[in-house]
Amino acid sequence: MTIEDTRNYLNGYKALLDKIEYLEAKADGLKSPSFQAIRGYSTRNINDIMDDIGELVRKMEEIEDFIELLDNPSELLAIRYKYIDGMKLEDIAENMSYSVRSVAHFLSKGVKHLTEIANAEGLSLPCGTRAIRR
Repeated sequence: MTIEDTRNYLNGYKALLDKIEYLEAKADGLKSPSFQAIRGYSTRNINDIMDDIGELVRKMEEIEDFIELLDNPSELLAIRYKYIDGMKLEDIAENMSYSVRSVAHFLSKGVKHLTEIANAEGLSLPCGTRAIRR
């Protein structure tokens, strides 16, 4: 696993969140009375969508759990702010009361340490999927 693989895995969080928002909107559309009258109501479709959302949430939780493996609290917080909360570098620096340069260092080191952890544990972290032991 490379540092770029780790970054891609962490960036997968945002893609998963986007998919959930799309599926929730789709489920809401299926529940609307006008859609039901035009196309017929199917609880099966809504249940399938809810199952898909549940799976995506599980994958997001796995990414969050992976980040929690970091020992350094500054790295952990910077990584969470960037990849989970989607914050910009300047905003992270302000929240953490550090310079932008320090935050960039925490992010770089945090991703490096997560890569080392994944390699030491024999984890494969494809984007948006569960960590799998090799």
